[in-house]
Amino acid sequence: MWVFLTNTTTMVESLSIIESNLQSLSQAKKEQAIDFIMDNLRPVRLAIGGSVIPMFSVAGGWEHIVFSPMPGGLGDFESDSLSDAWEEEFAKRQGGRDKAAEPTKFYTGLVKESITEIAKARWKK
Repeated sequence: MWVFLTNTTTMVESLSIIESNLQSLSQAKKEQAIDFIMDNLRPVRLAIGGSVIPMFSVAGGWEHIVFSPMPGGLGDFESDSLSDAWEEEFAKRQGGRDKAAEPTKFYTGLVKESITEIAKARWKK
């Protein structure tokens, strides 16, 4: 399992709102998907202010999980600013938006299931 964590979570009274994107990868193409994540998605995440931590899955069937902070709370759910920054950086690295469409389609074909959840995290001060 690969967990992407951003390093700029804003806490409000020790409470953070986090968007979690969880993906289950096609088992037949799992290694190919992990290589794609590490070669194409991880560098984008690092460029926009995140870090990556490899982990082993001990429960559930999610191989790729992305946690993104929502410093503005649930109001950020309506905003696509992080998604926009990610898409812009990905397109830049692929040579433009037109060229980014093909690798996006390729990766989407490796994903068996995907969900997005909103969570709250409480941190000890």
